[in-house]
Formats: sequence, structure tokens, C-alpha cells
Amino acid sequence: METVWRLPIQQELGVELGYNDLGRSRGSDIESWSLAATGTFPLNDSWALIGKLGATSNRSNNSGSSSRSEALVGVGIAYTISKNVGLRLEYEDFGKFPKNNSGNESNASNLALSVKYAF
Repeated sequence: METVWRLPIQQELGVELGYNDLGRSRGSDIESWSLAATGTFPLNDSWALIGKLGATSNRSNNSGSSSRSEALVGVGIAYTISKNVGLRLEYEDFGKFPKNNSGNESNASNLALSVKYAF
């Protein structure tokens, strides 16, 4: 599950605060908080490329719960349906997560198709 708050600064630039519940892996619940700069690069009136670069705080909730800061990188494409509604297909790489109970380190990424509604 992903929850994102976007604040546009200009038409093509913005800031994004996000929370991602990335599920359960190897006996640990994993989640990530992120803060990123975003860019939108219009291709025409309907399509745009999107990118983001920022930082994440990745957390593994196991018996030795810990967090790790990493770089966040994301790319995607957006399609505008109307003034208020659009679709987005995005890939995000959250980097590495803290070691789990078994001592293994893991990476996390997310591919998401979402509906955007602007007020």
C-alpha cells in the first residue's frame, strides 16, 4: 500500500512525501517513508514522463527493529484523462533495508499503476 502527498511548486516541479507498506519479507514487515523532488516532462497535452529523486527511511519490523536511510529513485509515465484525473505508471527503487532476523539484507522496489485525482 502506498500513500503519497504531492505539493506542486511549479507546473513541472514538486515535492513528494510518501509512506509505503511493502508487505512481509523473510519474517519481517517492511515499510518506507520518503521525501523526494519530482519532475514532470510533458511529451504532449496528454502524456508526460515523470521522475523523482530523494531519500528514504527504510524500516524492517522484526525483533531487532531498525531503520536505514537510502536514496530513492523513481521513473514513470503519466497520462492525463481530464483536468482533474490522470493515470500514472511508476517504478521506484527504495534501496537496501536493514538486515532481517536471518542476517540477510534485501532491496525493495515498487511498480505501481495509480489513478491521480487533483482537487
